[in-house]
Amino acid sequence: MPFAATCLDVVGTCGNTIPRVEIGQGVEDTILIQLVDPNPETGGPVDLTQYGITGSSSSSSSSSSLSSSSSSSSSAPKHGVEFVVKEMTTDVMPLFTKMGEVRSEEDAKAGKVYLAFTPAMTVKAGIGLGMAFVWNNGVLKKTLPFYMDILPSLYVVNNGGGPITFYEIRLSIRDTCPAINYLLDALDFQPHEMAAAIRWPIDCWNETRPIFIQKYTPMNFPYRYNWREAVIGELMRMVGTWLQRNNLDYSIAGLTVKDTARWPEYMQMGEARVSAYKTWAAETKLQENIKKGYMTQGGWRFPLYR
Repeated sequence: MPFAATCLDVVGTCGNTIPRVEIGQGVEDTILIQLVDPNPETGGPVDLTQYGITGSSSSSSSSSSLSSSSSSSSSAPKHGVEFVVKEMTTDVMPLFTKMGEVRSEEDAKAGKVYLAFTPAMTVKAGIGLGMAFVWNNGVLKKTLPFYMDILPSLYVVNNGGGPITFYEIRLSIRDTCPAINYLLDALDFQPHEMAAAIRWPIDCWNETRPIFIQKYTPMNFPYRYNWREAVIGELMRMVGTWLQRNNLDYSIAGLTVKDTARWPEYMQMGEARVSAYKTWAAETKLQENIKKGYMTQGGWRFPLYR
């Protein structure tokens, strides 16, 4: 029986949780994506009918579909839900841009949109930043974020051996199924939390001095072991912060319960891993900087003047 189930069963069940969309690299498939408003006060499934989207008849998925390798042949104003995914927010070109399909009024009210993926859209593996744009006859009405997780395939040669996956992190922290967490009777880390934690070490690397050295994205970061350790550290700090904020010992029938009292241990484990990663990142970037200083340049060579 789960321990303190009344408190713990609600963890990670917020209505405004940012979706994580998963598909395999190079896979062709149609995925159902439920749009969620991330606002803490109004969060929940987005009712698309309030923007004039009522089903297939009002969706322009067939006429205004865009991808990284094709462009729209229609000049009609956009009406429906458009999906855009980038590696980093600063990228000029997205990984793909494409209109989704709302199949019925019932789906529209529940914020359910179908997105048809082509192999060209999933050519790069890793966790990208996605955003759904809700259009009403050419007028942008709402933007909704999500995480796009393209799982690496052994059929494709990925830079640096491939990105860290959702499943590797769960295995590393033994959070693979609710049965293993016998005190919680639930998974400790939610998909959106893990997606964010996988991206954060990349931001740390890119912001570590010297900042002009090679910058990476979650699609091509080559240092997989240190990356994994940093992700675990970020997750531990996340839990530690949550436990500290909700720390309250209580007694029932003479039994004292301290189910959130271990936050210092989580914080200590998390800080140790993140600190080690930051030290490693600084040292590695310094080494790369020095290495670049000894690169030779080809061309005509002249004897030194005497």
